[in-house]
Amino acid sequence: MKRISLGIFLTVALLAFSVAGFAEKKPYEGVTVTWLTGAGHNQIACAINKEHIKEVLGITIDQIIEPDNLHYELAMKDWVAGGGSYDMLTLHPRWNGELMEGYLLPLNKYIDKFNAWDDYNDIMETYRELYCERGGKVYGFVQDGDVATMYYRKDILGNPEYQKKFKEKYGYDMPVPPQTWDHLIDVAGFFTGWDWDKDGENEFGLNFHPWRREDMEASFLPIWGSVSGGKVLFDENMRPLINSDDGLKTLALQKKLLDYMPPGFISFTWSETFASFIEGTVAISLSYPDIGRLILNEGTFGGAGGLQNKGKIGYAAWPATFLGGEPFRYNSMCHGRIIGISSFAKNPEAAFAALLEVCKKERSILHVSNVDSGSDPFAYSHMDLANWTINVEEEFLKAHVKNMGYGYPEPLIPGLVEYYEILRAEVHGFLAGEKDAKTALANVERGWNDITERLGLDKQKKAWRGTLEILRGLGFKV
Repeated sequence: MKRISLGIFLTVALLAFSVAGFAEKKPYEGVTVTWLTGAGHNQIACAINKEHIKEVLGITIDQIIEPDNLHYELAMKDWVAGGGSYDMLTLHPRWNGELMEGYLLPLNKYIDKFNAWDDYNDIMETYRELYCERGGKVYGFVQDGDVATMYYRKDILGNPEYQKKFKEKYGYDMPVPPQTWDHLIDVAGFFTGWDWDKDGENEFGLNFHPWRREDMEASFLPIWGSVSGGKVLFDENMRPLINSDDGLKTLALQKKLLDYMPPGFISFTWSETFASFIEGTVAISLSYPDIGRLILNEGTFGGAGGLQNKGKIGYAAWPATFLGGEPFRYNSMCHGRIIGISSFAKNPEAAFAALLEVCKKERSILHVSNVDSGSDPFAYSHMDLANWTINVEEEFLKAHVKNMGYGYPEPLIPGLVEYYEILRAEVHGFLAGEKDAKTALANVERGWNDITERLGLDKQKKAWRGTLEILRGLGFKV
């Protein structure tokens, strides 16, 4: 009986050991997936998921960290060389017009296989259609959803003493928040050059997201859209439209707004622009959702915020231009990020499994609700305040959703990097005082026509018309 009992015990133990060993086996044990990510706060989505992916899938993530603005060049070099440098890539959607034409892998069959449509459809429709899709196929999941908001100090603009002085100076009640660009000029001018928060230092009225050369399109595009009454950058035959009176008005407005920003603003980095509002240097900021995510929290990459700001911040749409009684109001939707998979990935199924772990509903909030991360809200589940682990206000989330309807989207056409580089150089040169407005706009028109001719007019017209159909289908007034 003892021998029988011992035999049964050993058999059961062996079975238990085998079952435990089987349970511990990961589906992609030993697989390595390379992921090209941004640097600094834009590499956090990978950094906080690497161990989780290893634990649940057995996949080792080889994180390749490079500044985001280099990713287009790196992807194109990889493509020309035959691929293989990266399996997953974090990319700006502005490059979709080229990278979704062969370099990025369509994901539909993997979404089907992994039953991942629920997670994909958690991405807000605007971001899905503008960022992730092309020709009826899905090429990525969103990592960062960028649409700009107007942030303003309610406690400062609402100060009765300041409101009285404003009316005495300008002859009308201070609009809180400013509703037109003329209002913004007056309010920003009023709060520039004196110590309105009584900290012993003079403050300023206004800032934006960066106006550095490499980021200049993000402010030019929505201001152009507003001033021009909703015009796009090209007509349907790809003729540039900005070398016009509307283009001159856009540059003149930008030049005027620069007068109310901190000295040297056109060289500020992203973190510096966020911090100048979060830390109380300016009264109004027209900027991305990072401010709304960070301003109630301490020790962030965008400055020293905290709960002392709770209830003091207003969230609104950017100012409008009224033409014929109709408001034309836009804000910036430049930037944003998707995660895609290279068509040359060594194990595309494993790469998709890793991507999906990052983008599942329960995990995407982890790099959005994070003071070290540059990822902004992009999913319906992110709009539930209960899902956040850092301090944000519900008014911020509501404004984020509302402002998506005012976004001035990027023209997702081949060669956009080249078109943008000319626009950036000429607008920045004008703002820096290196050239006059007419010269700058003439240079843009000439340069854009050269690019279009070199890439092929018919090809560019087709891509541009396709972009317009998508935008108008989503309700954008362009």
